[in-house]
Amino acid sequence: MLENMKTEITKNLDKAKEENRLNSEEVKNIVENAVSKAIKDTKKTNEEIEKIVKEAIQTTTQELNKLESQTKELVESSVKGAIEGIENSYKETIDKLQREMLKAKFKLEETKSEMLTNFKTALSGIKEISNNFDEKTKAQIEEVLTDIKLKNAEMLGVMEETIKNSVKVIIEQNKDVEEKVKNVVQESVQNALKNIELNAQKIKEISQSAIVSAVEAAKESGEKAEETLKGAIEGTKEAVIVKVESTKEELKNLTQEELNEIINELDKTQQALVESLNNVSSKIGQEISEIIEAEKAKLKDELSKLNEKIKETTNNALEVLKEKTKETSEKLKEKTKEILVNSKEEIENLTTRLIKITKGAVKGMVEGAEKALKEENEKK
Repeated sequence: MLENMKTEITKNLDKAKEENRLNSEEVKNIVENAVSKAIKDTKKTNEEIEKIVKEAIQTTTQELNKLESQTKELVESSVKGAIEGIENSYKETIDKLQREMLKAKFKLEETKSEMLTNFKTALSGIKEISNNFDEKTKAQIEEVLTDIKLKNAEMLGVMEETIKNSVKVIIEQNKDVEEKVKNVVQESVQNALKNIELNAQKIKEISQSAIVSAVEAAKESGEKAEETLKGAIEGTKEAVIVKVESTKEELKNLTQEELNEIINELDKTQQALVESLNNVSSKIGQEISEIIEAEKAKLKDELSKLNEKIKETTNNALEVLKEKTKETSEKLKEKTKEILVNSKEEIENLTTRLIKITKGAVKGMVEGAEKALKEENEKK
């Protein structure tokens, strides 16, 4: 593999020299192609890639020297070619993975749609056969079906209408409106969040839909707007707290990446509720908007409960993560020391080079100024 790469570089450099096209772009392309091919034939370990790059640059430099064509520009081009060769060797794999991810995304949506169709068909089938039983059994089956639909109202696309109709009934009853609205909204939002991963964006969308539906019902009823809004906000908040609490049970046996993702979503969940209210405020009438502004101020204090849940869950996640990484911490410390030593040397080299370049630039400026001054004096 290495010998093939070296032969290819040497052959192509010789040919370019013969055809009088041995320039920076040509050298870069020759090295880039050779390195890319060589890496594709390996397992892409650090050691293999390092060896390939070293051999490529060394072979190029030696051959340029042999051809009496070694210049700073061509050596620089060989280095750039080697680096871009690494990138190119991964491009095909990256493109393939991106295509697979896109296919998976479409497949996921297709599967969800298929599941929903089958789910609805199954519910219809069960309702149909309930007619074959006596009234008592039929009523029991229909009650079970209704419970199932309530648990999956968001997936079935009926959550908003269910909340709206429920709130209208509560307002008509005109008793404990705020508390009953809270319970209805909490149950609906909890069901919607139950079977999905913790996702701040989804929480925001569901919360907004639930609160808007409740408030629209109050507006259409022409009364109890304030009680409805407060109950809807409280119910949504409690549902989100339940979701955060349940997340703690999902932390066992997760990878570091998964834990970090959950912690990130937990951090964003607090803001999701406030953003929901901002969006609700823009969708409803002025008098409700004023109530929302008052509720938003109150909500900042009430979010302390949610913040505590998030803090507790995050700490649990970090503890799990700590246990998982405990075994490798000493190895990481040793590796870090090694990296720091290398980094120090690297920084010193970069500093030296930077100063050298700066001095060169200053020197050029001074020489240019002196030359200009001399020419000016000669004109006089």
